[in-house]
This record gives sequence, structure tokens and C-alpha cells, in this order.
Amino acid sequence: MSLQQIPLSAFKSIKVPGGPNAKQSIKSFVESKKLVFEKGAGFYELSKPETIQLNKRLLVQRISDPSNLITGTSVKSVLGIDAKASKAGKYMVDDEILK
Repeated sequence: MSLQQIPLSAFKSIKVPGGPNAKQSIKSFVESKKLVFEKGAGFYELSKPETIQLNKRLLVQRISDPSNLITGTSVKSVLGIDAKASKAGKYMVDDEILK
């Protein structure tokens, strides 16, 4: 199983007005904050079932260790996402797994 820890300080976290119901792309939101958008470098919290494309990189923040993020090839399987699926699917992360 390949998991890698990344310190939370490696990322800039910005609250999105409107919360999970906001209808704005990550790119336009980042640029509205006068930041440079870099494809593949934007992440957001899963708060509802979400279609996750197979090539997407996932970061997980554990409730028990909020100062670190976890990423790696095994994150999808830990979250119950079929890493061998042939197409994207809708997934909802179970909060119990994140503890």
C-alpha cells in the first residue's frame, strides 16, 4: 500500500463563499483571488456524492491528524473507490474512514 503524508502547510486553504452549493469552477475562483491557477493543483472537500475521474489525485485529511494530508496510489482503495474501474463513478466518502 503506497500512502504519502504531506504537511497541510504545503497548501493554501481558501473558504469558498456559498459552501458546497457554490457554482463556480476552481479555476475562476482561484483567479478571482488573484492567484495563479495550475491545472491539477486545485482540491476541494467532498461534501456530497461526486464524480471522480480516474486520473484525479486525491488528498485525504484525517480527523485525528488534521495537520497532515495523505495521498498516494492506495488512497482510492482505502476510501472504497475502485481504482481499477474503467470509467469515473460517483462516490461519497464515509466520515468514519477518515478517523
